[in-house]
Order: sequence, then structure tokens, then C-alpha cells
Amino acid sequence: MSFRDEAKKLAYQAGGSFKTIEGRQLAAGRFADYLKAANLQIRGVEFLKGKHVQGFVEARKEAGVGIRTIQNEITALRTILRAAGREKLADQISTKALGIAG
Repeated sequence: MSFRDEAKKLAYQAGGSFKTIEGRQLAAGRFADYLKAANLQIRGVEFLKGKHVQGFVEARKEAGVGIRTIQNEITALRTILRAAGREKLADQISTKALGIAG
């Protein structure tokens, strides 16, 4: 199973309304696209590190995406990480730690 498929499956398992699940899956897809574009070969959620998320945030800032949109995407990623049992990493990637608070 690819990272994209695993992340989308976890987004669904985290629950919520159909729109919430769809938003999480879109954010997971964008993150997977970033990993592929950056040539980061991540096999699954258990191999993610904080520096991968930080790079994603920087890439989104450079692309001109609004801060609130980035905050929403990071929230979706945190939910996916918690569904995968990666609470420690999810706690580390707060908006304040990533420099997108406020």
C-alpha cells in the first residue's frame, strides 16, 4: 500500500462528516504530491518525520498558499497521524512550532 492510499484510509478512519473526511483526504493527497515532487520516498505513515512536514509547510508558503489554508492542512495531517498512533509526532507539529501560528 502506498503512502497516499494509507493516508487516505486513515483520514476516513478518523471519522467525521463526509466533507471533513474529504478535506482530510485532499490534504493527504497534497502532502503525498509534495513528497513525490521532493523525491522523498516514504513507504508509510510510520516513516514520517517532522522535517518532512516542515518542508511541506515551506513549499506551501512559497507557492503562495494562505496561512489559514496551511493551518487547516496541518490539522488534517495531525488527525491522520493520531489515527495511525503517532501522537508524539502529531504533538510536535503544532502550528506554533511550524511558524504558522496567528
